[in-house]
Amino acid sequence: AGWVLARGWRRPTALAPTGLAVWVATIVVGMLLRRATSQGTAVSFIVVASLMTALLLLGWRALALLAGRRSVR
Repeated sequence: AGWVLARGWRRPTALAPTGLAVWVATIVVGMLLRRATSQGTAVSFIVVASLMTALLLLGWRALALLAGRRSVR
């Protein structure tokens, strides 16, 4: 959902807007699915899930951005 909203195919490695849109959509859709299947959405779970998905979905994009800037220099 986030990929489509951000038109991720245009800039797939971009931190913003692609990465942020995918991250937010992942959290929202994931928590809605957990809620729909009665698996619970405790605040602590949401925080940990948000941090881990941020690390995994945004972290590599940030590293790619830094690597790209260093190679230009």
